Amino acid sequence: MGRDKNTEAKKSYHGTIGKYLFFSENREKLLKLGKKILKENNLSFAKISNKPRDKSYVLCVYDYEPRFKYEFKKYETKECHYRYWKSDEQTIKEHSS
Repeated sequence: MGRDKNTEAKKSYHGTIGKYLFFSENREKLLKLGKKILKENNLSFAKISNKPRDKSYVLCVYDYEPRFKYEFKKYETKECHYRYWKSDEQTIKEHSS
């Protein structure tokens, strides 16, 4: 859904990166939401799961720091739920335990 243009920013943050997570049973709604978020916030990369997990698909919008952590709550709808920012470090810890 886009190409990562934040390479210099990631270098300055020592490769720290994470994602904002949105969940929905409707994959098409997440696709539209992802495109809107990328465009409106000058972000470059997002992905959506191909298969639902516990009935929901997940949209991951990547960024080099949680600068929109609270602002992205505005994108939550009845069908698309915003959870939080999750760093890659948190994800790695969860998968290694």
